[in-house]
Amino acid sequence: MRAVVFALLAAGAWGAWALFTKLATRTLAPEAVLVVSYLVGSAIGLGFLLWTGEESLLGAFADTPGLSYAVAGGVATGLGSVAYYTGLQSGSVSVVSTVTALYFVVAVLLGVFLLGEPFSATKALGVALAIGAVVLLSQ
Repeated sequence: MRAVVFALLAAGAWGAWALFTKLATRTLAPEAVLVVSYLVGSAIGLGFLLWTGEESLLGAFADTPGLSYAVAGGVATGLGSVAYYTGLQSGSVSVVSTVTALYFVVAVLLGVFLLGEPFSATKALGVALAIGAVVLLSQ
């Protein structure tokens, strides 16, 4: 249940992020919005790391495989964000955010094929319905 609560908080925060990003790209270049947003987000992440006190700052970055994956995730986040922010500059937030929300389909497929996570008929139906919803919402 705790995971669902945090997932709902993240969904709310990311919904607000889409709105504020759209407003920002009305007057700023997408690259500037990206840098400012990620600097502020990074500061919040660093503050959270220090606040939790679960690991020392150096210990958090000592795991080399984890660090490599974090760097790869940062590259993917950066590329996706540049595409997203640039799309927002010329498109509507409802279309760009809705189509971008299909990232979870990519995550499901990567989880199944690369991590060996289970995939059932129920999950396949859920993915199909979600894709249908995105198509309808982006019209």
